Amino acid sequence: MVLKNPLILSVLLTGILITACKRDPEIETVYDVPEIAQPYIDQFEIEAAARGYNITIDSLIVDFCSDLRGGDAAGLCRFANSQDPIPHITLDTNSFNWQNNESHREVLIFHELGHCILERRQHTDNVMPNGNFSSIM
Repeated sequence: MVLKNPLILSVLLTGILITACKRDPEIETVYDVPEIAQPYIDQFEIEAAARGYNITIDSLIVDFCSDLRGGDAAGLCRFANSQDPIPHITLDTNSFNWQNNESHREVLIFHELGHCILERRQHTDNVMPNGNFSSIM
């Protein structure tokens, strides 16, 4: 069957386009970062830019606890997923890394941002020839 009527053809094509072009659902963003952690988030973005990565962290939850997983972890990342699209970091304020000094605190937050924002899911224990770890991951 060949459609010769331009009006029918236009209506048919419009109907096909409308049903074929569904919008993706809006991805929810939540940004809830305590004031004490914000400078580290800002610095993470600056350090990424210095290395050629344009990162804007606009969806993140950071909260605190006092005994994360029985004391064996200083921080924990809950990755964003289809059921919960907001990355979530929990930091143990009683941990050595939080209590020791600003440098340790920065490494802790950068480490968790590496998991949650850069999606580095695995830890690495690789070392350089001088014995230092090659990564904070």
